[in-house]
Amino acid sequence: MTGAALGAGARARTRLPAWLIRVIAWVTVLVAWQLIAARIDPRFFATPIATVKAFVILVQSGDLHEAFLSSARSLFAGFSFAVAIGVTVGLLMGRYRLVGAALDPYVNALFPTPRIAFIPLVVLWFGLELQAKVIVVCLMSVFPILINTYVGARDVSGSLDEVGRSLCATERMILLRIFLPATLPHILAGVRLGLGQAVGGMVVAEILLAFGGLGSLITAYARSFRPDYLFATILVLVMLGVGLTFLVQFVERRLSRVNIEVMDQ
Repeated sequence: MTGAALGAGARARTRLPAWLIRVIAWVTVLVAWQLIAARIDPRFFATPIATVKAFVILVQSGDLHEAFLSSARSLFAGFSFAVAIGVTVGLLMGRYRLVGAALDPYVNALFPTPRIAFIPLVVLWFGLELQAKVIVVCLMSVFPILINTYVGARDVSGSLDEVGRSLCATERMILLRIFLPATLPHILAGVRLGLGQAVGGMVVAEILLAFGGLGSLITAYARSFRPDYLFATILVLVMLGVGLTFLVQFVERRLSRVNIEVMDQ
């Protein structure tokens, strides 16, 4: 056996599984965080142990539960509106040339504009109630969904449309059986992008509007120099984002199977 073959065999035997590499990476980061934070004034930085203790206290007191529910209501309501508006308008723009030509200038103008600039206007029109947070979340997340849907619908092959019409399919059947399934991968990609924007918009709205939720807790703990409670609240946001991402991936896999079945019919 040659030296090259022996080297390849040794590398194959010492190859670590992916889950073990992830565990090692997490442990390394936590140990480094603990060692570094232990040398810093606790008024400005918190250790992982202090963060976990603060998290337990927040859970036991009920403050975290109340703030999480307040944030979840605005997040899911605003993101639901964003998905409904983004998918509907994106499909119409991609399907009908007149709608695309009419709305494309507005989308191109608003998409690069920082949506945070519209928050004072939202407050002026809707005050500081829950509906204002819902609108901010929707504004933050609607454009990635809309643009991805529009691009996907616009790029659907014209031959698919011709096949549908040759089979005497109605416009509704073409939209539901051909157009929507063909655009579905782009829609799901836009939903995943918009989800991150929605969580960020929720926090920004709660920090600027000072109306309950996890963002208000972050502001309060930052002002009172409690980094342990601050990190604990941020940890909840991280878990929320990761959980929602896994949920979207699960829905994406299920819809992909349904999409294949519909296309095969």
